[in-house]
Amino acid sequence: MISQIGCCVSYLLFIGQNLSSIFIGRTQSCVFIFCLLPFQVFLAWVRSLAALAPFSIFADVCNVLAMAIVFKDDIDGSLRFDKVKPYTNLSGTFFGVGVALYCFEGMAMTLSLEASMKKPHKFGKVLGLAFGLIGLLYISFGFAGYLAYGEQTHDIITLNLPNEWTTVAVKISLCIALFFTFPVMMHPVYDIFERKLGMTDWYQKSVSKSPKLRELLSRSLRGLVVLIIGFVAVLVPGFGVFISLVGSTVCALLALVLPAIFHIHIFKDDLGLLEKLVDMFLIVCGIAFAIYGTYDSFVDIFGSYWQ
Repeated sequence: MISQIGCCVSYLLFIGQNLSSIFIGRTQSCVFIFCLLPFQVFLAWVRSLAALAPFSIFADVCNVLAMAIVFKDDIDGSLRFDKVKPYTNLSGTFFGVGVALYCFEGMAMTLSLEASMKKPHKFGKVLGLAFGLIGLLYISFGFAGYLAYGEQTHDIITLNLPNEWTTVAVKISLCIALFFTFPVMMHPVYDIFERKLGMTDWYQKSVSKSPKLRELLSRSLRGLVVLIIGFVAVLVPGFGVFISLVGSTVCALLALVLPAIFHIHIFKDDLGLLEKLVDMFLIVCGIAFAIYGTYDSFVDIFGSYWQ
């Protein structure tokens, strides 16, 4: 839940900062974030992932078009290897790994996506292919951006682009894509909240027997969650440090620590020594990274407030 909520907070941050850069001098990013919330509350009332599929497809099309234009602008800005500088401190390394782990924030959607598939037995192949292609895309996208802008690369790469109509098109396309991705990413959060609420004695006695009351409570709960996420997004001091914090904490546990623990627990009688050592290595490294990465991110966050 924390992982998904953190990702959606970053979506609102991205949209707010990009729209603010388009209308610079007229308004602030928080105004755009608050303007988006009523529409997100409406989309939160859509219960089925299948019903959200058209929005997700439209978001994917916008993403592809926007990334193609960003690649073009990177190349036009001349890719130069002399702009590349290595990390010279441990903090920069942990920041980079935290952001990299955050990039796979959709991992929490795997069970929901598998349950929504028409042929769930093919999910493993689809998941492996998706991770491979997306990983390659992320690496090439980040590498091209850093070659083009070097140390001046912003947390949000679109803020580096020249002030042209293509840049405006990229920013609007990405904002539209994340706007429609938001309700998809929030689906597991709503589902967990409602299932936990449905297990309480109060719900069973006072709400479960009335369909209208169940629907009203569900919509109110979803709307409240969206509003809270919006207020959190307004309070976050920076995009890059926030996604590094999310990646260093819950994403590190979801990606490295918990899978290794589950693997040891489920197959403990069948694992060889090498497999156990690999799992233990992932657990130790994941916990160490989560602790130091979280500490480093908090230092950056409070440093931003103090400044």
